Amino acid sequence: MNKDLSFPKKQIAFLLIVILVMIFARMLVDESAGNTIGVRALPRPIALEPVLITSAGQATDAYVVKDIANRLKLDNYFSPLATTGQLKNMESMILVVGYSQVGLAFNELSFDDELERVENILETAEEKKLTIISIYLRGDQLFGDENQKLLKLVSKRSNYVIMVNDSFDQEFAEVWMGDSQLTVVESLDELSEPIVSAFR
Repeated sequence: MNKDLSFPKKQIAFLLIVILVMIFARMLVDESAGNTIGVRALPRPIALEPVLITSAGQATDAYVVKDIANRLKLDNYFSPLATTGQLKNMESMILVVGYSQVGLAFNELSFDDELERVENILETAEEKKLTIISIYLRGDQLFGDENQKLLKLVSKRSNYVIMVNDSFDQEFAEVWMGDSQLTVVESLDELSEPIVSAFR
């Protein structure tokens, strides 16, 4: 006597729902703040070229982003110590957050000097209605006080935030504020996709 091994329709529907939930589990929406956490890439472009790429903290991370932008053939201008005057004729700005005591000392800057410079270019970018993108490559292993201050200053005023972090958690997410969308990728190899999605 043959047994019917087929699943009832209710069980099939339940399995499909479970699969869909698993697929979208990483896309969490914080409705109270209006933010989208964990978006892999933007569904449509939000930024125009040319874009100014600068550092916020004077780590070498900004050079990594510059190289990616060049590979993506984005029309970009790179200036780690960008001033407000360099925003002229720019449509967008990328701030690469990464504190480096060595980098600041090399440029004869204090951390307060760097905070003031970043604050000034943010204010000018907002006045010019540029799209502001902030990128943080360092993960939580280098998540010290200086990087926290820089992220709080930059990301809450950004249209889009991109982070590389292999152990992302809610505590880390609380650093950024505002209505920015946030993409978290696990490695530098995955950084090109969210960057290009902002422009094309």
